[in-house]
Amino acid sequence: MGWEFYQVAKEAYGTQAVYLFKMINSDEFEVRRLDLQESSKFINSDDTDLQYLIKTPANTFYNLNRKNIFTLPNAELFGDINEMISHQNCSSVTKAELKRALNDLSKSYPNYRTKYQNLISIINKRELNSFNINDLKDEFNFIKKNKILSPIAINLLLDELYEQYGLVLKVKPKIKSHVQKHLSGLTDINYFVDNGDQDVIYYNVGTISKNMNISIAKASHIW
Repeated sequence: MGWEFYQVAKEAYGTQAVYLFKMINSDEFEVRRLDLQESSKFINSDDTDLQYLIKTPANTFYNLNRKNIFTLPNAELFGDINEMISHQNCSSVTKAELKRALNDLSKSYPNYRTKYQNLISIINKRELNSFNINDLKDEFNFIKKNKILSPIAINLLLDELYEQYGLVLKVKPKIKSHVQKHLSGLTDINYFVDNGDQDVIYYNVGTISKNMNISIAKASHIW
């Protein structure tokens, strides 16, 4: 309790108004437009960028200004996307490596052991000794079409190929672990200090919409 939030809004004909949001207790809150006397200390300010104010229980005011700066997803995400598109660091896996990943999964997930071993039998029949990204995509299309593995077993295999060989065939943003791994720059509250002025701190809150969109148009806005 004791926190107050103010918004300075422009109204018709260039006039300004100040709106207050304040928690009264755990069940009640107050929202109202300040009268002229109450709002004069805000709207008469020389700070033309004044938009939002936060008053702490210690009567300290913080001014939040929206900047013309957008954040991009974290660098790790761009590295993963580049890897997913170009596969420069790991252009292929050998037949032995692919079988090793399937055997490891068979040991870790006994319920899927038969399915994984069946897939190993199929891989053994392939003439290829090395599988590039397109070969793997063809294999996964074959797996899905013939229902050789369940969706869960496929996701486990995708994760295993990523963990062991760095192959990113699919980023799955609806899975919590993948959000944390690939999209951490778009989630949670992020803050950083201005290099030119250590007293200035910026923050942004990343958001995840119903349909994930990581384009610049949907990037987090800096405050």
